[in-house]
Amino acid sequence: MLILLGFLIAITLSISAQAQSTSIFFQNNTELEFGVTAVQSGTHTMDANEWSLKATDVEAWEMRKELLETNRNNGIHNGETFYFDVYVWHGTDTLQLQLKLEGNFIGSDMEHSLKGSNFNHPWYDDGGFYEESLMFGNLPVTVKYKPDGTDAFFNRDIVFAIQDNRPKYTIDSADFSNPNVINVLSYNIKFLPPPIGTFDAAERADVIPRYISPYQDVVIFQEAFEDAARNNNLVPAMQAAGFSYQTDILNDGQIIENGGVIIFSRWPIELEDEYDYRSCDNNSGDCFAAKGILYAKINKLGKKYHVFGTHMEAGGNPNDIAIKKEQFGEQRDFIAAQNIPVDEAVILGGDMNTDASSVQYPDLIDSLNPIIGLHKGFHASTDVTRDSGNIIDHVWGDRKHLVPIDCYTKVWVYRAIDDDLWDIFDPSDHLPVNGRFEYPDVDTPVVATIEICGSGSLQLTAPMVHPDLLYQWFLDSMPLTGATNASYNNSLATANDTGRYSCRIRTQFTVEDTSALGHPNWPDTAVQYFDFEIAHVVHIPIDMNPIITQESDTLFSSASTGNQWYDANGLIAGATDSFYVLTQLGNYYTVVNQGNCTSNPSNSITYTNLSLIKEMDVFKIYPNPAYEQVIIEVLPQTEKLEIIDPMGRIQQIELNQNTISRISLKGWSQGIYWVKLTHPNKVYVKSFSIN
Repeated sequence: MLILLGFLIAITLSISAQAQSTSIFFQNNTELEFGVTAVQSGTHTMDANEWSLKATDVEAWEMRKELLETNRNNGIHNGETFYFDVYVWHGTDTLQLQLKLEGNFIGSDMEHSLKGSNFNHPWYDDGGFYEESLMFGNLPVTVKYKPDGTDAFFNRDIVFAIQDNRPKYTIDSADFSNPNVINVLSYNIKFLPPPIGTFDAAERADVIPRYISPYQDVVIFQEAFEDAARNNNLVPAMQAAGFSYQTDILNDGQIIENGGVIIFSRWPIELEDEYDYRSCDNNSGDCFAAKGILYAKINKLGKKYHVFGTHMEAGGNPNDIAIKKEQFGEQRDFIAAQNIPVDEAVILGGDMNTDASSVQYPDLIDSLNPIIGLHKGFHASTDVTRDSGNIIDHVWGDRKHLVPIDCYTKVWVYRAIDDDLWDIFDPSDHLPVNGRFEYPDVDTPVVATIEICGSGSLQLTAPMVHPDLLYQWFLDSMPLTGATNASYNNSLATANDTGRYSCRIRTQFTVEDTSALGHPNWPDTAVQYFDFEIAHVVHIPIDMNPIITQESDTLFSSASTGNQWYDANGLIAGATDSFYVLTQLGNYYTVVNQGNCTSNPSNSITYTNLSLIKEMDVFKIYPNPAYEQVIIEVLPQTEKLEIIDPMGRIQQIELNQNTISRISLKGWSQGIYWVKLTHPNKVYVKSFSIN
């Protein structure tokens, strides 16, 4: 018995010699700020030096902040129960983080729990995960908690984490189906190879793709150095997330390490290339990595995008700054070497290690001269605990190629409470930044041939229609006054409006003054011009509103050519002269056709004279076809003899007593002629031709 007692005393002394304490930590993965207070209760009240409240507030995004500590060496008495309630609140919403300690002969037993306005968890003494989802501070959140290790030495801590359940960032689904919009994400994921790395790259690689928007087009990862995590975890997880296409890792096969840049895309990658930077600072770790530029030509729904990913020189000493400036020039030259058409988009993203607030910033980017969109998100890309303005991760456009109508970048805070990332929470020491680019549709139109029908409406539309574009229309290279809309309309176009029509389109992207963000080269404007030939307009001399008149049994059109006569039954086959001889009762009109132009229907005339009936065989015309002369034998008592030429002109022939007329055709044109004979109460018509 004495031996056993001595053994227990030895254990007790050993444990007492160690730091026996338990703390409550709070991980804030939200933009909310919290107030904190605590109360100790139970069967015994502890002295002030036996427990302490370590903080009275929690800032937005604050990491693993210690709120309460209790000394389990002193003040915990055998058989007594001690409760510690830490209240964390925002507005009227409160969470109660609970700790219970029960003293025993050699120490204390620990339990923990969580309580809110609408829930009350039981007490737990294991090491499992427990959570509760609720609305808190008007946000949908999950509170998840777990103690670390075991309580063998009475020094177990508990971490309570609150996670904003809203999507980490959102992209409009319409962007994904629009070939003229692309979202490019740049993210330094810190997959450093052992022994430099933290040995958790595989776990982070499994989690990162889960939170990428389903409408993200392209992702550029940097520091994806670690081969096992990249190939065995990141690549399968990205493919499962819908990124079916990927490049090789940048500058693979180097003696020490690859370049760490890899590009994933939901759209086909048609071409890839890479470049290894010439210089690095030997006094830094940059020379261990084959940093450079990775290029992927991406086809999104038929639109070509040229995406360049990079990881530039780190550090801020004079040599680092000089190397960065050189690397911006290398980016410019590498892009130029791809011979990309000026009407296709170029986007550059990556860890530039270049802070927009630094004094060297304008001089550094001068050699690249990119299009830098408005920044809308969190104003830091390497420190989530504060809006420091330290943004070194960028996604930019290229002003020597297709200029966007609109673009912006947004840093979003990426926190996770997945089991695999517990106690890590941040998947990287950088934050991802998304660049959204909207471009004009620059498909070159097919030049149309348009006919102006007499005088009428001329309507032309530019190939790039967008409210932010500027337009100027030209006729035969001369600007048309006031023609500055996406469409050109002339409601009274005539022969004077023929020629070659073209449109000059100005696409412009402007960033207004945002100097409050510490960006030294804003405001900025990028301009690009496109000249498109739209149409060749010709004039067709057509009477669009013909008028017909009647003389006896013959209808005459005001249009000398192109007529097609109609009656109530429709088109009259072969009736295409400028006149039409009536042979039966009915309603008649004409339509004029010239080229592709068709007139409006003429007025109509109704023929009702029953006494006029055509009889074709009561007089003779010969020879037919005629050449030098034509002979016409008419009926006795013929009152009038007329010849109608192909143009509808009427020539009256003088009758003789023999009823035979010989008519010289000298000077007459070839074509079809009509002979009209008027007899008392009747009209007779026959045709002949002159060859």
